[in-house]
Amino acid sequence: VDKAKRKLARRWRELGQELHAEDQLEGAIDAYARALDYVPDDAATVSALGQAVLVVNHRSGLSRDYYNDGMRA
Repeated sequence: VDKAKRKLARRWRELGQELHAEDQLEGAIDAYARALDYVPDDAATVSALGQAVLVVNHRSGLSRDYYNDGMRA
């Protein structure tokens, strides 16, 4: 059972990495979360998920800044 869970987790993590590389961050986050459903303590997946979330949050902040700057102009 553990071997099967690790294999499923690896496949989900790999899908997340592919999506992340294609800048499909929401899909990557979902895939990483699915991987963690199978192996919650996988350091590589936790790290990848954190990186994807940071990029999404950063871009969200940039969008807000651009909007606010535009409203002040």
